[in-house]
Amino acid sequence: MVEQITGKSMTHEYIDRNREADHICYISDLSKIQTHYPSWALTMTVPTILKEICSSWEQRLDTGLSVPLLSER
Repeated sequence: MVEQITGKSMTHEYIDRNREADHICYISDLSKIQTHYPSWALTMTVPTILKEICSSWEQRLDTGLSVPLLSER
């Protein structure tokens, strides 16, 4: 999806091994939060979220804003 949004190729490598401590599968049951907060609902789709993230990074890179690496914080 990111490649489609940005028009740029992603550099990636697939490793057929689970990362240590990662869940193999995670499913969220939102029924409890919806019971406690009936007016709450999901409002954004995954493509919309990715477009927003890509747009935010594009703005940061266009303005020259430096975003430190985690190791630099």
